[in-house]
Formats: sequence, C-alpha cells, structure tokens
Amino acid sequence: MDGPKQFVIPIDESHHVGIAIRKVSKLAEELGFSEKELSETLIVVSELANNLIEHEAIEGKIICSLNEEGTKKYIQIISEDKGPGIANVETVMEDGYSTSGTLGIGLGAIKRLMSDFRLTSNINNV
Repeated sequence: MDGPKQFVIPIDESHHVGIAIRKVSKLAEELGFSEKELSETLIVVSELANNLIEHEAIEGKIICSLNEEGTKKYIQIISEDKGPGIANVETVMEDGYSTSGTLGIGLGAIKRLMSDFRLTSNINNV
C-alpha cells in the first residue's frame, strides 16, 4: 500500500449516505472483505451517515481511511460534526434510547459490529 488512503464525505443531504456507502464498499473490496465483513461495515457507515442527517449535524462528515499495522489492514471510519454535542454519552449508547423517535439501536449496533468503537462528545454551549 502506498501510504494511507483517506477520503472525506460531507454528509448534509440524504443522497450523501449512498455516496458514503459506495466509497466505503469499494475500499472494503480492495481489502478483500468477506461478504459478512462488508455487510457489517456498510451497516455502520449507513447508521453513522443517517445519524448526521437525522440530527441535522453542522458540517457533518464521514472520514474513512485504509490503514495498516504490520500485516493487518483495516478501515477506520470516523463520523464527525460540529453540533451541540451529546450531554450523556452513556445514555445514548443504551438500546432503545432515542431523541428522534427512532428505535434507538443504531449506536449500540455500531459498537457491537466494530472491533474498536469510541464515542466522544464536546458540549458546545453556544
């Protein structure tokens, strides 16, 4: 691999979700993901991107990079925005909790599907 491969997809309209899914799918295929790994990765990208749309994120984006550590190659997926922040990170991780009337299972599913998951929030008192 010739250095890290990275791309940023701004997510501010619903059709951007599909763009993110297609780009990550291509990257996963380059790594030789199994059908199961590909499906799980695309669920994560879809959930993250749809959350940005659902919560009307300010400058929402999905950042993906192809990384390697020794012989291990993996995709790092970051969802980032400049919204007001999440007041209680532990609460939003509970299945069934939703502030927007959804099933409230997205973040928990993402955590279960990924090998490493971190959620950080800075409360912005603007």
